[in-house]
Amino acid sequence: MRVWGWLAIVMTSCVFASMPAIAQESANRGSVMRKSIEPKDVTPELDVPSPKQEKIKPPKKQEQRGPLTAWPAGLNDYFGVEFEIPTTEQVLSSIAAHLNRRTLAGVKPEEEYRTFAKVEENVQRMLPKNDLELTQVSGFYRNLTEWVRLEVEYTQKPSRGVLKDLREVVDSQAKLDPDFDPERRDKIIGTIESQGLFVPAGILFGVSVLPWRPMPAGLNLFEVTATPAFSDKENRAEAIFDFLQCPGPVYRIDFDTLSTTALRVDMSEKEGQFDLVEEWKSNSQQGVRGPAILRKPFRSRFMRVTAESPNEAAVLRNVRVFATKEPAAAVCKYTKVAPKLDGDFKESMWPAQPQIDGFVNPETLSFAEAQTTVRVCNTADTLYIGVYAREPRVATMVAVMTDDEAPVWDEESVELAIRPSGKPEYKFFVNPKGARFDSRDNDANWNGEWQVVTKLYQTGWVAEIAIPFSTLGVKSSGATDWTLDCVRNRRNVVNERSVWAFTSPEKRSEHGSLIFSR
Repeated sequence: MRVWGWLAIVMTSCVFASMPAIAQESANRGSVMRKSIEPKDVTPELDVPSPKQEKIKPPKKQEQRGPLTAWPAGLNDYFGVEFEIPTTEQVLSSIAAHLNRRTLAGVKPEEEYRTFAKVEENVQRMLPKNDLELTQVSGFYRNLTEWVRLEVEYTQKPSRGVLKDLREVVDSQAKLDPDFDPERRDKIIGTIESQGLFVPAGILFGVSVLPWRPMPAGLNLFEVTATPAFSDKENRAEAIFDFLQCPGPVYRIDFDTLSTTALRVDMSEKEGQFDLVEEWKSNSQQGVRGPAILRKPFRSRFMRVTAESPNEAAVLRNVRVFATKEPAAAVCKYTKVAPKLDGDFKESMWPAQPQIDGFVNPETLSFAEAQTTVRVCNTADTLYIGVYAREPRVATMVAVMTDDEAPVWDEESVELAIRPSGKPEYKFFVNPKGARFDSRDNDANWNGEWQVVTKLYQTGWVAEIAIPFSTLGVKSSGATDWTLDCVRNRRNVVNERSVWAFTSPEKRSEHGSLIFSR
């Protein structure tokens, strides 16, 4: 049975117990590459996926055997998974994740369920009448979307009618979910009836479901992967995030709280010196309700969320942060004097702020836990690229290859794919040791002339790269834009592949743009 600790708080009034100024370590200089060594088989000692709400990696697709089931018949395509016979927990997590993506895109719950109903109708044609699996999924999705719809209505105007409809959702879910025992159902219904509280989705469904709020058209939101440090004091609860590198402007913050009279968000570039971003207050019985939509999105390394309550102990849990993913387009700064390759970014030739950031993990559809930023500039004859790969666990980073032309993508590394207008695609790989690999239109026998210097820091590693335009088959940057793709291969306790150019799982062949200032 899934945990529903929030309900225990409501029932017993108890609260859970809770809870770059960097030193150089090494520097490596690359050399001109020659293909001569055998690839090395290097794998991390540990491969433990980061625990994430709703982010469940689907099992490998298997060959269909026996009668066709609902998932291969069409549910997999709609929900973006590859299931054959999933567990109830996998079903709820996957369909909730899909609904959350639609909610962040601004799609209303009623509209989303109508869209699903058309898919359900098509799937039903391929299955026996009254297929039990399809019936269960349809019921789950109807309950999820109905909870979202009722939450909006209750937030706008609390009423007994809304709570009555919520009780019907509870009853429906209890009948559909085999893990939903009668005691749990009775306690949830009792909470709704006796205290007039709108029960959070985590208690009802066992998964995180985001409330719907109006979103500007074209807004591209992804969750920021970070674990806060919680601190509970009398009448006050705090959650402090250290993003190392914030991937984009923070726009929305979701949370669970209880009878909170004031909620505030503060930002800081140095821990302990926080400035107020925005504050919300409420004198109603329900108190401040999430999500918090920021009028002025912001970036900072540290963020603090504080809930204040007149009760002896304030409650703040399940804080989730969403930031905007900005378009993958970088303006390359022209400089007459070339920067020195030393891994410091101290020269004025480098832009003060990186033009490339906001790397996304395509598997979890969230911002990568370990963010990467890239600076670009060029002289008349050379393209310069400065990569800073953040890593909160530097001590366990896997990077041992030192020879050029080794398969460095199998360990900690970055990849750059550059295509000048009308030219082949050139790929450049480098790891923290300075080992390199290159190719031209996937021809690994091609040898390019380019330089790289790497340096290790306490919060990650840096690679500064110089690629002559002649290596890319051009004399200058030219009059048109180029395509540029940046990829980070993270090999650590947590393995992660993240990309710069990404907006949705439906657009797998996206490319970033490199725009030369002329």
